[in-house]
Amino acid sequence: MNLIHGKRAYIKRGLLFAFNLLLACFWLAAAPRVMAGEPSSGLLVPDGLELGEMSYYDALEILKKNVEQRKRDFSVTVEIDDRTYGIIAEDINWDSDAAEVLSALIAGQAHPDGKKLETRHDIFGFTYDEAKLDRIIAEIYEDFVGCPPSGIVPKFDFETREFIFHPDFTGVTIDLEALKAELIKALEKQAHGMTDALIRLEPLEYTDVAKLGESYGLLGTYTTYTTNVANRNANIRLACETLSGTTVSSGEVFSYLGIIGNANAEKGYKIAGILVNGKAAQGYGGGICQVSSTMYNSVLEAGLKVVERWPHSSQVNYVPRGRDATVSYPNVDFKFENNTDDALYLMADYDNYALTISLYGKKAPREAPGEIASVGQG
Repeated sequence: MNLIHGKRAYIKRGLLFAFNLLLACFWLAAAPRVMAGEPSSGLLVPDGLELGEMSYYDALEILKKNVEQRKRDFSVTVEIDDRTYGIIAEDINWDSDAAEVLSALIAGQAHPDGKKLETRHDIFGFTYDEAKLDRIIAEIYEDFVGCPPSGIVPKFDFETREFIFHPDFTGVTIDLEALKAELIKALEKQAHGMTDALIRLEPLEYTDVAKLGESYGLLGTYTTYTTNVANRNANIRLACETLSGTTVSSGEVFSYLGIIGNANAEKGYKIAGILVNGKAAQGYGGGICQVSSTMYNSVLEAGLKVVERWPHSSQVNYVPRGRDATVSYPNVDFKFENNTDDALYLMADYDNYALTISLYGKKAPREAPGEIASVGQG
């Protein structure tokens, strides 16, 4: 029994060996060359290499050497004013897959991205590390401008309420998007076999930093006054402390309840007077609607877009008619959108019965708030 199994296994191994031998012979006979015919049949790669009469491995070896030569010759120079920056292949891991290019040739003279590879100027497929390229762009920017890209946008100091530019910012910068676009074009030129790509970029001139700083400042502020009800004033103070120091990014929608949340005892809010269906009542957080109404008026003064606002169920006496904004967790909210090009910074102050909401950011021509209807919207 064992002997018969051994013979059968031997026969199977012999048949398998014979099949593999025939397959190898067929492959060697069918693919000793990249393509039969005249070398000028269109099988040209960059630099005019003719591969039509070569074996696969000979062609692959030539392509690999060609890629390595390209990597050694790779050179991109960026000139900005009197400063020069050089980039070589290893800085961004620039590379090309010779086997991928050759396989595409064998498959039908097609470039991996679908382009027909018919002339010596057709492009090699190439790869690079975009993260490394972005870091190089940031380094060029910081060296030329004197600070990182974030440095040309002033930071808001919540204590002094002033906008502060990076100390090394001179007021001159460069176009980051244009620089990256030109660098990518230069990478393609390298793939075409063109060495020593040169990029000349003109700096962008700004006014001096002092004048640029004048375009940032107070956008809108509004003050209302409270009574001497202790619990109500404590709630107003707590709401102001929660809101003050909030940053609203460009395009972001600010939600009052998103910051305040449920004004309950767990958060330290006290029972004070509230309005329910137009009638006086008592509840936790009484008084926070004066904060939202004050904020509403500050938003109007700043010319920002109101997204959601609801009036009280009866007239309140701390803002003009139609200029109030009630809130009730979780469904009745006050929201506005930062429709400026830069971040907004919110400050909320309560001192000596005076409640003030102020908004800081980049100044721009805005329409006056005008008349505000006393109807809810949202």
